[in-house]
Amino acid sequence: MSDILQKVVDTTNVGSGNGGLLNTDQANRFIDYMFDATILARAARTVRMRSNTADIDKVGVGTRLMTVATEATQTGANAAVTFSKISLTTKKLRLDWELSSEALEDNIEGADLEDHIARLMATQAGNDIEDLLINGVGTGSGLMSAFKGFRALALESANVVNAGGAVISKAVFNSAITLCHVSTSNAVTNLSSLQVQT
Repeated sequence: MSDILQKVVDTTNVGSGNGGLLNTDQANRFIDYMFDATILARAARTVRMRSNTADIDKVGVGTRLMTVATEATQTGANAAVTFSKISLTTKKLRLDWELSSEALEDNIEGADLEDHIARLMATQAGNDIEDLLINGVGTGSGLMSAFKGFRALALESANVVNAGGAVISKAVFNSAITLCHVSTSNAVTNLSSLQVQT
């Protein structure tokens, strides 16, 4: 870990225009620290990209496939799968920090300071990215302008169930789920963008 902070502290690298950027191994270690400290990343698939864009192959079935079997009857219908691609495009975000040589030499933690600070920065970067994923608005300035988060996407394109001021209950959610099944053959995709208004 000391090489991560040394890269940032090394003024010859900063002065030469490299800007203290992490090399591939250092960046991967920092990303590992970041994802280890976040909640959403544990539930999501993460992809290490080597360029600004990437395509990921996707396979799925999309709908209910099982049917009731009748003895000695061949329906001649075979289940099929759907193949497609998910296109990923990176969004550049940055976290700059600086430590002086004096701070690295004269501190209470000794040699562990570098690793401790790198983990703190990685944890905060993970928290900031999770906040962006949830609350990003995609406009304006600052971090939240980087892209639209889950909330903004759900508000603009969700199936809306208006409960007419009623308390959220099992019946309200059942009507929302029923709406999803009626409005699309791929209910799982639509359930991820469900909005209930009371």
